[in-house]
Amino acid sequence: MRVPDLPVRRALVAVVVVLAAIVGLSAGGDRRVPGAATAFAAGEATSAYRPVGPLRLADTRQPVCGCSRLDANTISIDVAGRPAVPDDALAAAVTVTALSTATAGFVTAYPGGSELPPTSTVNTRWDRVVANSAIIPIGPDGTIEVFSLVPTHIVVDITGVFVPMDRARDGRFVPVAPRRLIDTRLGGGAALAPGADLPVPRPPEAASDATALVVNVTSLLESRPGHLSARPTGQQPATSSFLNANGTGQALASSVILPISPDGLTIRTSGGGHLVVDLVGWFTGPSASESADGLFVPLAPTRLLDTREQRPRIWPGGTIELASPVAGASALATNLTITNADRRGHVTAYPAGTTRPFTSAINPAMHDHTLANMAITRISDRGAAYYAHAGVDAVVDLTGYFTGAPATASSGPAPNQAGRSRVLLVGDSTLASLGVYTDGRDALLGFEPIVDAQSCRRLLRPSCHSRVTNLTPNTAVEAILGTPGVLDIVVVKAGYNDWFSDFPVEFHAVVEASRIKGAHTIVWLSYNEDVARENARRAYHENNVDLYQLARLPQYGDVLLADWLTYSRPHPQWFDDGTHAGREGTYAIADYVSRWVAAIEHKPCPRPWWPGQPSPDPCPNPDLIGAPTDVMALYGR
Repeated sequence: MRVPDLPVRRALVAVVVVLAAIVGLSAGGDRRVPGAATAFAAGEATSAYRPVGPLRLADTRQPVCGCSRLDANTISIDVAGRPAVPDDALAAAVTVTALSTATAGFVTAYPGGSELPPTSTVNTRWDRVVANSAIIPIGPDGTIEVFSLVPTHIVVDITGVFVPMDRARDGRFVPVAPRRLIDTRLGGGAALAPGADLPVPRPPEAASDATALVVNVTSLLESRPGHLSARPTGQQPATSSFLNANGTGQALASSVILPISPDGLTIRTSGGGHLVVDLVGWFTGPSASESADGLFVPLAPTRLLDTREQRPRIWPGGTIELASPVAGASALATNLTITNADRRGHVTAYPAGTTRPFTSAINPAMHDHTLANMAITRISDRGAAYYAHAGVDAVVDLTGYFTGAPATASSGPAPNQAGRSRVLLVGDSTLASLGVYTDGRDALLGFEPIVDAQSCRRLLRPSCHSRVTNLTPNTAVEAILGTPGVLDIVVVKAGYNDWFSDFPVEFHAVVEASRIKGAHTIVWLSYNEDVARENARRAYHENNVDLYQLARLPQYGDVLLADWLTYSRPHPQWFDDGTHAGREGTYAIADYVSRWVAAIEHKPCPRPWWPGQPSPDPCPNPDLIGAPTDVMALYGR
């Protein structure tokens, strides 16, 4: 490997530090492992839920923010001192909203007067407002504190509190097998208009005097940026919010405790689009029997799991289990953060050893997405299970638990194994060297490679006639659609025979063909520009300009730009004429693609960056490090 120079090494270290900070990872943080001994003993103070509002507690954008500033990064919010909040409240159900930040970071809410825990509540972004709900213990002085790693405005809304009770009728949590209540997409339903209300009737399992529902609400396909608010049906619209959609239409979920009336609750969407509502449980009313079950025990935020540190991660279609950290719990109140997502997908949290429900707890929207959501998760006598449709790393922070008997596990652990993807490499003559120097295919490692490279191939327009093969090949679109079976990833190294004026249309056609074949990710290699012919140089440059812009658009969130131009430019010896590879360049192309696939799937690199060193696990994006100085030596050549 070419060892990065000092500025590059510092940049890589900075990337690692930021990624760790995004989910509040601390070198001295709690690192309990699944199946660890009980971390908390039964007998802590129990409490019952009381609905409040929804109402706004604090907003740092306002001259009178409802808070006091402790330092540049931390605010204190008086919760117990509010007229609607009992003085003896032990914990608050809140939504913390953070405005966009200059750099990625995180926000942590925690009991007032305590040390900042190595956990997180919200993961901030530069491009959007983000929000997350949580149950936060209230400090002895009646406050909660909110810390932000990077400067931003903070908004805190409250929907309820938990007050001390040894036994209670109302305010006890009743977990249910998660199920879907509403999906406005079903039956070809029309999207909600901006400002529309969606009534959510009280589910039949909830008593007529139930005080609140615990639901996971997913917003998607909104027509413009906006937010969601909720209120008991029959009441006036709320001024608070619990979810902020960014206008891209990407699925975004929020798990929240929402007060209800006998008729249910009403959700208002300011941005329109579709809504999905999943039921997690409900809180009893005065007609319930008195019991000690379903009471909440608040705990100082504590990290239970971080699969970046405690392998394995959750592989695509896999499930991991987390043993309950306390006896006598029926459900855990946690903050679930996913990071290093392979691609768009969803994660489901449910009782381990039971039937996985058709619901979701959190929805990554893109490769390497990091986001958080509150998860009140019913557990079994074996704990909680987390299923991932697409591979993710998971971080679980505990804020408390609900008393009662866990569900009974009736099946063994679900599998969690790394699969082997089918990857199509579709290209023109710039990839055809894999058919000349066939030993270069030895560097296609870690997946099932399918190579379809033809001289004179074009993307969408009819291909030119090759003087090398005396054939007119099919187009890249036709090659993709004609590949047998379902594809996982499509790698595109074609377009050198296309003129730049039609590139956006051709790009879209290739992406759509890849999606039709089932590909969840399209990796598009940028174009070499160091060629002698001026018209070719111009075409390749203009294609790159379009490619860089198109790959950033939200509708192409499944397209990843592999910057082959920058990666290969320091190595002219790889090429015969600036674009067509010789034997060493053939190995370099294959090795580059293999590193990209490993980085997408967060698997170990197929080879180290220099002989005799370990292969990085997970494999970093090769564009961040650069090419090995002697790629063939890595393969014994």
